Amino acid sequence: MRRIFKDVAANKNVLIKLKSNGNISPVPLYESFITIPFIFIENAIKYSVNGHDINIFLSEDKDGIFISVSSYGPIVLDEDQSKIFDKGFKDENAKKFSGKGSGIGLFIANNVAKAHNFEILYNSTDQVKDKTGIILGKNTFSLSIEFH
Repeated sequence: MRRIFKDVAANKNVLIKLKSNGNISPVPLYESFITIPFIFIENAIKYSVNGHDINIFLSEDKDGIFISVSSYGPIVLDEDQSKIFDKGFKDENAKKFSGKGSGIGLFIANNVAKAHNFEILYNSTDQVKDKTGIILGKNTFSLSIEFH
C-alpha cells in the first residue's frame, strides 16, 4: 500500500513511513478490508502539510492487531468529530485546507469497519492555529482487530 502512494506523496514532499513491532499474523478478513488502510493513507496525503511525514504503525500483541495512520494537517474540530463518518460530511478545517475530497472516504471506511465489527478511532494532538486560521495538528486514525 505504501508503494502505491509513494509518488503521490512525493508530490507534496511527504514520506510514508512504516513502523511495526514485528511480524503481523495473517487474520481472516473480508476482501473489502483493504479499503480502510487505503482511505486512511489517501486522506493522510490529501490533508498533510507539505514536508510532513505520514506514519503507519502496525503492532500485534496477544489480544490482536493495532493499525494506525498519523499525519500532520488540519484537525477535525471537536464539534465535528461525531460527523466525520457521515456520508458527504467534510469538516470546515478540511474545507479551508483543501478543495479536494467529497466526504465519502471515511463514510466507506467506517461501513467496511462495521462489517468487520471494528471501530475506527480518531484523535488529534499538538494543535496550533496557522496564519490562515486553520487549526493544524497530528491526526491519527486507528483501529484494532481483536483475535477471537
